[in-house]
Amino acid sequence: MSGTIEDLTLSKLLLPPISVDKRDVSELPPASQIHFRHGQIHGVSLNSTNGCALTLSEATLENYGHDDGNAGSLHDAHAACSPDSVLSQKLHSLTHLPAGPVVLDVKEIHETGTRYARIVAWAEQFARDPIPAETTPLRDVAETPSNAETHGLSFSLFDIRTLVETSTGRRWKQGDKMLARGESHNISITVPSSSPLAAFLPDGIHITNLTQEVSTDTKTFISTLALAAMTPKSFGFEWHASINNVENPDVAHPPALTSLELSYRDDATNIDTLLTRVAAQRNQTLPQLKEMLAIPLAFITQRAPGLSAVPEFLNTPSGHSLTISFHPPEPVDAASVKRLAPQFSKNPDLAQRWISPPTLSSSVN
Repeated sequence: MSGTIEDLTLSKLLLPPISVDKRDVSELPPASQIHFRHGQIHGVSLNSTNGCALTLSEATLENYGHDDGNAGSLHDAHAACSPDSVLSQKLHSLTHLPAGPVVLDVKEIHETGTRYARIVAWAEQFARDPIPAETTPLRDVAETPSNAETHGLSFSLFDIRTLVETSTGRRWKQGDKMLARGESHNISITVPSSSPLAAFLPDGIHITNLTQEVSTDTKTFISTLALAAMTPKSFGFEWHASINNVENPDVAHPPALTSLELSYRDDATNIDTLLTRVAAQRNQTLPQLKEMLAIPLAFITQRAPGLSAVPEFLNTPSGHSLTISFHPPEPVDAASVKRLAPQFSKNPDLAQRWISPPTLSSSVN
């Protein structure tokens, strides 16, 4: 790591104790183990040997390493990793998509209540070599109440650029419920024609409003999550889920899905426009493509009766909505998936129950 920092101020800095056997302090302590009441930094320009760079105009942190009074702000930040960087190459190996630059830009952030030291401590686990077989889950990283406001956030990955004009979030407690709500406005997603994903995504996606809500019962640790995205006269998307242990996970009690419902409403011709593009690449018309898809879709719905409404929706999507619901017989987490997979192979009837009504169902309206 090399670069420059114009100014750095830390008030009431506390460092972890150093052993009496330590005569030469040649390394800085882990960032998660330091504490300070006020930190401010200006004019940051850093370059790492792994192909990433960071520039930052100004940032502040209050009460870092303490459990109360946490707050932070950030102005004009730019982080970028080149296609040859370690991060880009890891993403390439995971997705098999062409490596490209990873870029994050933030105009302004103001927030209260985030315990950054706990987030740093969680991240430090993955910097060890080797990474521990069991890592501590990320938990209890926000005070209650807490608030956040962001302006001018953009992110580029695989040459797909996402821009969020403004977003706000807050978290508070009401009786036995822990509540959180976030809102984002004017989200633009741009997909260049050179992207391998261009054949499956529109050139541009605009989301006027995006809301996220989480309600957690502090006695049962059952959370209900809701997400809604919409653009008037274009589309609407809703996502509802019930998940155990989101708020307070541990190794023995990881997050587990208990129900899920997805709904997409096509208020324009979004699906047909996308299918028309796919058809053109195959030198087909839209009716020809839909006729060709009829057989594989019929096979899929025969194997998974819970998706029986999908062919009807794809045939006439404009002005209609598709809803898919999943209510598993037991909570689903990584351990249960690993346990159930061989059971499904040995018992096709059991597998069929998981992909048929009432466990899996779909409808068109």
